[in-house]
Amino acid sequence: MNKISVRWPLLVITLLLLPIPSVPAAPTAPATGESPHLSRVNYFQKQLPGDYVGMQNPLTSSREQQDQGQRLFDGYCASCHGFGGVGKGIEGERLAVEPAQLPRAAQGVFPSDRDSYLYWTISEGGVPVHSPMPPFKDVLASQQIWQIILYINTIAYF
Repeated sequence: MNKISVRWPLLVITLLLLPIPSVPAAPTAPATGESPHLSRVNYFQKQLPGDYVGMQNPLTSSREQQDQGQRLFDGYCASCHGFGGVGKGIEGERLAVEPAQLPRAAQGVFPSDRDSYLYWTISEGGVPVHSPMPPFKDVLASQQIWQIILYINTIAYF
């Protein structure tokens, strides 16, 4: 038996034993007739809570920060949004509302407001707009949210 065939089962077993991060339960989305993305952008532009207004990412965009953001994204977000953020995660396929395609997530938001928008979206989840995305403000530290935003900015085409 060669070294590769011995290592392969060990790798699979190791991956299966890794802990899966838990996230809060998501609310169900009511049928509003408006797309969840448009609903979120409209809410943001009209009634963003003051704590989120004018937020700017305090982290310097570096390869290390982006890589950490990708690891966090893969652990907390990819199950719904898919790897690469295209909205095709395994759990996302089960939802009544399709998860956002993150490369386009901040379309319609002024460039100067994108950091605020993405931070608010990750922190509050879909609660303000009745989409199934769970809030992460009690799950992730502020720095982790900013790292995820740095990663989203690497896959985004605004």
